Amino acid sequence: MDYLSVVAKLVVGSIFLVAYARLGGRSQVNPLSGTEVVSGMVVGAMISGSLFDDSVPVWAVAGVIALWTVLFILMRYYKRKSLTGEKLIDGKPACLVLDGKLQPDSFNSLNLTLTDFETLIHQAGLHSIGQIRDAWQETNGQLTIRTHGDPPLSVLLVERGRAHRDGLERIGRDEAWLRTELDRKGVRLAEVFCAEWFDGDVHVY
Repeated sequence: MDYLSVVAKLVVGSIFLVAYARLGGRSQVNPLSGTEVVSGMVVGAMISGSLFDDSVPVWAVAGVIALWTVLFILMRYYKRKSLTGEKLIDGKPACLVLDGKLQPDSFNSLNLTLTDFETLIHQAGLHSIGQIRDAWQETNGQLTIRTHGDPPLSVLLVERGRAHRDGLERIGRDEAWLRTELDRKGVRLAEVFCAEWFDGDVHVY
């Protein structure tokens, strides 16, 4: 085994791994979506898989990681510029409990068993499904839980000047209603970086 080659790959891999984390955003350290989790696994597999393989040269390791980083940055750019792209790549949060009622279709679409769900809520410090008023599984697999007596969760309505249709659906509104609400506050949709529905009102940022 060529130990110099192993050391060289380790050094190059470490440099590109740091560059990947910096260019990909801080969410690479604490992934916010399933795509970021998988992407981190792919980069790790590229480095570890080639480390002790003498047939893989150092330049190939650097080239493949660089190519993957470019593809990942382009994918993140597409997600940031298009809400449809974000939904296509990461999916969308799934409602598991609504107003205290379990949503079987969501469990089926996620292939989530009730045993796994109970494990997740126990890890969140809850003792029973009956304590939950609303529960959503986010795109990174984590649960957002609202118990009986908790204030309502905010719902994103505008992101970077674009109406967030999933959020509007959650509160039973449409884009025409949103534009009317924004007009009432003296702003146009394209000017709004972020707006959310909370406590019965639209909050604009």
